[in-house]
Amino acid sequence: ANFGKAYFMNAPYDFLFFKDPYIISLLENRISSKVYYLPECYNEFKHKYEGEIADKYKCDITTAGNFHSWRVALFEHLSEYNIKFWGMPPPLWMPKKFLTSSYQNHAVYNEEKAKAFLGAKIVLNNLHFAEVLSLNVRAFEAAGIGAFQLVDWRPEIDHLFIDGKEIITYKNIQDLKSKITYWLLNPDKRQVIANAGKQRAMKEHTYKHRL
Repeated sequence: ANFGKAYFMNAPYDFLFFKDPYIISLLENRISSKVYYLPECYNEFKHKYEGEIADKYKCDITTAGNFHSWRVALFEHLSEYNIKFWGMPPPLWMPKKFLTSSYQNHAVYNEEKAKAFLGAKIVLNNLHFAEVLSLNVRAFEAAGIGAFQLVDWRPEIDHLFIDGKEIITYKNIQDLKSKITYWLLNPDKRQVIANAGKQRAMKEHTYKHRL
């Protein structure tokens, strides 16, 4: 989505790292000696919080990020839930119906993002369509924080987390709503998944591991 004219392909870099295996397969026959796969990760020193969670962060479902049309289109199907949507102000053209009850008018980072994610029963991570095979940084942050996460299924997940044990995926709106209903009613099972995801993230998905 951000390649533009892809000037990097003609620049004198020694190495090029991409988070999506799709990009690797696309470029390996053109600049094969330079292209390497490197997934995103999380900051174990910043994305953590162990105190009490204030009521302002508590909700059924949360996410944090940009109000792009792909994300809002999905969340509009979930108006029956108590949702907190953390992020910078939405664009002026964005329909305001969804935003009225869920928009927090505030972006969260680092420790505050941990509070927001831990305060929610479910962190819903709907990936942008340009994440062809890969996961976004939020997937690793939510796991490292120790939050329970529902995320769009992608093939690469199986190499990064165990679906059903460390993270829960969904494949369409119907699947998502069914899983939201189930997991909201099972807090103990949510915690087991969240704890396992955190252990996996701490073991394999920090900046130290990537470097």
